[in-house]
This record gives sequence, structure tokens and C-alpha cells, in this order.
Amino acid sequence: MALIEVTWMDILQDGSWSTQDAVTCPIVKTVGWLASRDKKFLKIGNCLDDRGQVCGITAMPIGCVISCRTIED
Repeated sequence: MALIEVTWMDILQDGSWSTQDAVTCPIVKTVGWLASRDKKFLKIGNCLDDRGQVCGITAMPIGCVISCRTIED
């Protein structure tokens, strides 16, 4: 099971009076254990249970993922 660092573009909703040029999506990094990856989603977890199952899932649309880097195997 791989521990990975994912760089991805987050989705943002701005409720202010900002114009379109002032609003941009932030690029963030998340670290976790790889749970699954397919054509639609990358799913990572922030913890492992007592059986080694990945839990605390963060699901990211593949279109938002910029890169993945393996930290350890």
C-alpha cells in the first residue's frame, strides 16, 4: 500500500462581489494512503484501521489531479 502526495486543484466558490479575474482555484497538496484510482476518481485515506484498511477517505475528481508522488511503498 503506497503513501502518496497528491497535488490537485481545489474547487472554489466565492460569495463576495469579486469579479471573475479575481477568483482562482487554489492548488493544494494532500498526503495519504492510496485507496483506489480509476478513470473518474482518486481516493486516498488519512488513516489505517487495525486491519490495515484505508479509512478517512478524500475523493478527488481525476480532472482536478495535477500530480501524484509516491512517498513510500
